[in-house]
Amino acid sequence: MRSVTAIAPGSCGEFIQGIWRREPCLVSCPVNRYAKVTVSAGEPVAFLPPKASKMLSLVFKTLSLPAGDKHRIRVDLSSEIPIGKGMASSTADLTAVASAVAAYFGRELSEDELAALCAEIEPTDNIMYRRLNLFNYITGKIVKNFEIQKITGTKVLMIDFAGAVDTLSFHAGIDESVNESEAGFEEIVDDFEGALTSGNRKTFGKACTASVRRNQSLLYKPYLETVIALSDAFGGLGVVGGHSGTVIGVLYDEGFDAAGFTNAFKTDVSPEAYEAIMRCDVVTGGVRLQIDN
Repeated sequence: MRSVTAIAPGSCGEFIQGIWRREPCLVSCPVNRYAKVTVSAGEPVAFLPPKASKMLSLVFKTLSLPAGDKHRIRVDLSSEIPIGKGMASSTADLTAVASAVAAYFGRELSEDELAALCAEIEPTDNIMYRRLNLFNYITGKIVKNFEIQKITGTKVLMIDFAGAVDTLSFHAGIDESVNESEAGFEEIVDDFEGALTSGNRKTFGKACTASVRRNQSLLYKPYLETVIALSDAFGGLGVVGGHSGTVIGVLYDEGFDAAGFTNAFKTDVSPEAYEAIMRCDVVTGGVRLQIDN
């Protein structure tokens, strides 16, 4: 029996996020935590999450697929990405659903098309792109491509802090001045792009840390400065975080003392404040497809 499986990565928040030339934008930090969707012939599943169900209908409409076929396929969705943490769980689900359904019917959706579909449903991350870009998370459009990308092989020690944030409510409720939000972010984008070009990991991490610090006025993270200080003390490259979530991560390479950081973190931070500490790889974005005939 024919089946198609699509796997899409989540993220450890964003490398950077802010207002760039009057556009709200971000660069997601994709990691090896995945959403998986398998489409096969059969009775529809009894329950598909509302956003995933909306994406299913949107794909059928976009590709002009016969409406009746929607009731002849089974869409199985599973995910290892926590919800409400700023880890792109919704975008990973939606991207995987759209890609798997399209491929099942012998069609293909480009990265730009996937981004546009996701943005129709809610503000979106850009984990559907294989290459990093500065991305308007409201419109689903790329605002700046990074032509050279020498930063590879970076890892992240990800801390899943307690609590959750509803992304839709968060974006609807923030009241930020464009001028204030733009202040300093252009320099962060320049530093970030320069680090991608040169391969300078320290500058890369510095830009990420500056971005998540700037976001404190919009979504305060009580232990952010603790994590930044410990990252510096134990050889981390810098800190990333969910700009609309609770997750914080330490970027690192071979010079990082992960065990020392973890022991110090557990001494300084109450166990009730966080749910898990995970070592992850920073991965290339994009959807992976497996087709079985």
